[in-house]
Amino acid sequence: MTPTTTEGAGASTGRRWTWHESPVASTSTREWRMALLVAASSGLLVLTALGRLGWPLGQGILLLIAAIVAPLLLTVAVRAAIGPQVSLAMPWAAWFLTCLGLVTGFRLAPGSFITTMLWLGLAILAFVVSALFTSRWHPRVSRLHATLIAVLGLALMALPLVPSLAYTVGEVRAWIQLGPFTAQPVEFARPLIVISVALLALSTASSFRKATKQTIAITAVPLFAAGLLALYLDDLGPALAIFAGGATIITLCLPKMRYALWLAGAGAVLLGLVYLVSGKVRDRVSEIWEPVLPDGSIRQNGMAQMALSRGGWFGSGFNRGNPTVVPVVESDYVLAGIGEERGFVTLLVIVALFLVISLAGWYSALRARTLAMRLITAGLTAMFSIQAAYVILGNLGVVPMTGMVTPFLSKGGSALIGMWFTLGLIAGAGSRAVNLNAPRSEQDLTRRIARVTPGIPAFWVLVVAGTVVATAVVDPLPASRFGSFVPIDKRSDLLARDGQVLASTTHDAGGTSRTVYRVAGLADDNRRLITVVDNRIQEWPNCGSWWRLMLDLDCPPQPAVSSLSPTVQAAARDALGGMPGDVVVLDTATSSVLAAYSTPDPSGRWSNGHPALSADSAPGSTYKIITAAAVLDAGLDGRTEIRSEYTPPGGFGSVTNHDRGPSGGTLEEALAESSNTAFAELAIDIGADQVRDMTAAMSGWDNDGSTFASRPVALGDLGDPDAIARTGFGQQDVRATPLAMAHAAAIVASGGTSSPPRAIIGACRGDRFAPTDAPARERVIEPEAAQRIRDGMELSISSGNVPALSGLTADIAAKTGTAENSDGLYDGWIVAIAPVEGSNIVVAVRVLADAATGTDRGGASSAGPVASAVLRAAIADRGAGNNPCASN
Repeated sequence: MTPTTTEGAGASTGRRWTWHESPVASTSTREWRMALLVAASSGLLVLTALGRLGWPLGQGILLLIAAIVAPLLLTVAVRAAIGPQVSLAMPWAAWFLTCLGLVTGFRLAPGSFITTMLWLGLAILAFVVSALFTSRWHPRVSRLHATLIAVLGLALMALPLVPSLAYTVGEVRAWIQLGPFTAQPVEFARPLIVISVALLALSTASSFRKATKQTIAITAVPLFAAGLLALYLDDLGPALAIFAGGATIITLCLPKMRYALWLAGAGAVLLGLVYLVSGKVRDRVSEIWEPVLPDGSIRQNGMAQMALSRGGWFGSGFNRGNPTVVPVVESDYVLAGIGEERGFVTLLVIVALFLVISLAGWYSALRARTLAMRLITAGLTAMFSIQAAYVILGNLGVVPMTGMVTPFLSKGGSALIGMWFTLGLIAGAGSRAVNLNAPRSEQDLTRRIARVTPGIPAFWVLVVAGTVVATAVVDPLPASRFGSFVPIDKRSDLLARDGQVLASTTHDAGGTSRTVYRVAGLADDNRRLITVVDNRIQEWPNCGSWWRLMLDLDCPPQPAVSSLSPTVQAAARDALGGMPGDVVVLDTATSSVLAAYSTPDPSGRWSNGHPALSADSAPGSTYKIITAAAVLDAGLDGRTEIRSEYTPPGGFGSVTNHDRGPSGGTLEEALAESSNTAFAELAIDIGADQVRDMTAAMSGWDNDGSTFASRPVALGDLGDPDAIARTGFGQQDVRATPLAMAHAAAIVASGGTSSPPRAIIGACRGDRFAPTDAPARERVIEPEAAQRIRDGMELSISSGNVPALSGLTADIAAKTGTAENSDGLYDGWIVAIAPVEGSNIVVAVRVLADAATGTDRGGASSAGPVASAVLRAAIADRGAGNNPCASN
């Protein structure tokens, strides 16, 4: 295209003005080439997902064809109906983003296919209608016209205030409900408010050339009104996008930079006031500085970063991750969910598609036939670009989240329709032949719009670069679970849960060595426990963010925080009081081991490792919780005949109860009374395979670099009815460690889900504790089954069967056991849960019989008081909320 010059109307000085040619000439060709590679990449991302959604082959093929054919048909329709200059890159990029969002939505919310297709059809219709409208629209530049549009936009935004329409989602009151449908009217209000700002600015153009604070303030009235309304509705995200679009329009109109700085200052003051007024905003800001609270609980922002950390460069694989652990992953944090399963490469493709749309939108602004349409299109494009960039930075933990959706990717029909509607307004404005004979009054403003165009790619490069700097340098959080062997000279200090140093690397004339320290409850033989935990950090990376891990950047090791609590460990030592025995304490909230204490014993109990973790013996009636789970899992009710003696069919030995009296009835009553006859009968009813499978599921787990080693409960031969019957109540050849029985009780406490008990729970980042994410929970038994077992354990307490635990808390459950050992004496066992509801502490106690004196131990009489003292200490210790990194 030959450069075109024109003499502006009224150019009395003879000064000639040259139109900015590069973004106008052949823009369709430029945009097409720019979009083709990115669209192909995103198309591949969609294709790789279709095979893992569990859809029938025919449905998958139809969707694949639709994903390819639809943009071609859309291209033909848009060019024919709207105009030959309309951007093709924009709808193509948006289409593939939408396809990626739909596939992700099907992954996160199965069963939403029909509704989603309805929203998509309405979204495409909204795009075509709005593009047709703006391709032919010649807006009236008047203050009255601008005010009417602003009032319409604000009225739409205020619809949720109408009682008959109001609908609240979470804490946000920005929704309306019409019959079975819900919507966010602000998605359609936003472009109207930005349009009103553009028309207000042009209606005072002569004043803007001599801008004052008053003229700027008048033009910004719709922005501040929208901000106040959003603050009242507690939905600030859309207001931020509106302000971005309106501020861009006003800045383009301002004659001097100092006025732009004044406007930026006013915006900063407004943000400061919002921060002071809104507790929600303060909480979101605090998440940036403290994504993990001192007590170890992880906030939304921290969970999103951990999901990204798990994904790495190429992700865990579609449908192979666990994105649903991130709160609101389907809307606010959808990029974190995509990043976990698709990796950072996919996020870069998404950024590239947003760049394509932003640049194409700015080209449309330059092609618009009137100055009003140029300014409107520039404002709408800025609104889109800032929103997309902000949610990307929010998902990466750089800026606080505001509730804005990720364009085309987040769940929500109104958001999808509103975004395509806005895109249609932008595309339609640049769909016709360009009028190069612009009057002189438009020249300065049009030059400004043209000069911004090269800055669009730079803006997105800064978004990516700023993310790298902020996450890799400023805030290296959190560490990934995955890593490789760490040599001893690079291994970090190991801290206890309260911050005490348990182990560290020392350097002296003799070389480099690893020193294990003595702390409360972890002296004598129990120091071996520190070594067990310390070995876990050999494969535990604790020195960087996901960017550092991806780029293999060296970094100084940060202290690793173990799960062990010296306070609880010392309480176990004191409670045993020298009696031979073992105590294991679990915290189900963090899936971690608070204590694992075993009495020092010269008899050889320690020869195979820490007894609480590795020495097994008959668990007695505590094993009945596993039998109960197997019974309920098999579909049985668990009711048995009340009897004092039971002989299994085909067996020879009779089973009696501990007091030789009658017992049985409901499963809960049998658990509370610890009925041997009932559980022998139930084990026979379900059979050996069911007993064996449930035992393996409830007492074993997969090991990784942060968990304790698994030693599942052993059962021995179950080839005859007598063996099955005696196994049902924890005798015969049943052998268990306290850790295995504590894990089984933790499954009951957690509603039937299993998570491996961890040894390492996080790291220090200076004075800040950064926990690693707990292993994913797997369902072992149904919640109803877990509830029934807990009810039976609670009934045991309320019936007075464990006097030591009565009155400890108002919400406690336990199961005792007395097991005959190889010497013919009896060991005492107990597993206890407190509190029963919510986050639980689980304790398993085994008190061994004294072979030297021939003293038996009982579950209620010997193990019960130990459990009571340890539970009391563990509950108090968890409530202390100490930061293990405060002194490091």
